[in-house]
Amino acid sequence: MPEVTPAATAVLKLEFPIRATAERVWRAVTEETGRWWDQEFAAVKGSGGARLEPRLGGRLYEETPDGEGLT
Repeated sequence: MPEVTPAATAVLKLEFPIRATAERVWRAVTEETGRWWDQEFAAVKGSGGARLEPRLGGRLYEETPDGEGLT
């Protein structure tokens, strides 16, 4: 039987100062994901990366041009 190693959970909190208005940051996060979401990190091949719906409860998802995707 394989050896079982106990795991622990850690909380890591990072802060980065951003020299931009809140509106600019929101636009970058919701409308420009293709500029900062690494294509090699995409879970769905051909999706063009993740998208974030700009509303409360919005989805973070990937979708291909033919409508296939992952939520």
